[in-house]
Amino acid sequence: TRYHEVFASICPPRLGRKVLEPGGGSGKFSLWYAWRGADVTLLDIDPGVLVYTRALRNLMERTLQRDPGVERLSWVRIVEGSIFDLTKQFTEPFDFVFCEGVSHHFPRSDPRRQESLNQMVAVARPGGIVAQMVSNAHCPDMLDYARRTAHTYAGMPPTQEPFGDPELFVALTNAGLDAWTVKVRPVEDPHNMTRSRTIVGWGRKP
Repeated sequence: TRYHEVFASICPPRLGRKVLEPGGGSGKFSLWYAWRGADVTLLDIDPGVLVYTRALRNLMERTLQRDPGVERLSWVRIVEGSIFDLTKQFTEPFDFVFCEGVSHHFPRSDPRRQESLNQMVAVARPGGIVAQMVSNAHCPDMLDYARRTAHTYAGMPPTQEPFGDPELFVALTNAGLDAWTVKVRPVEDPHNMTRSRTIVGWGRKP
């Protein structure tokens, strides 16, 4: 998908690259990285969704069993845990830490909005890359969706509060990324901020 392409352009999947996806849900991104040879850890707080994640991993192994890289899928670490406890759960740093969502589920008044990014940067290695994809506050369609759609994710408020691109830039730099490396851009339409439902921000840890 377009979202896979965006993450791959930020940090391509490579053999042995250590990748962490907190809030990984179904694993559609993490498992793709594993298929391409990365050393992957997926974390999610919801044990129910991790049942689905393991089933998807097993399905991919069966479907793609002739691909030499597929055998690595059985070594994907699927961990139940919170994005707010990454520094407690992991002692070895990661080359790439990425997340689709999570932080935009917390309002600006909630410190967890920033803390989710703080934790992601904390477990990246020096020189490692951190990327966050969130709902776009500049897109009218996304603002409407965020106002009227209720979610049931474990421990999160029911509605989203999308990010503007300046806010995401500041949040990533405040989390500890090198401001000179941080970039933020729309996802669906790279040339039109108001037509993209999501934005992505990324940068390197000093």
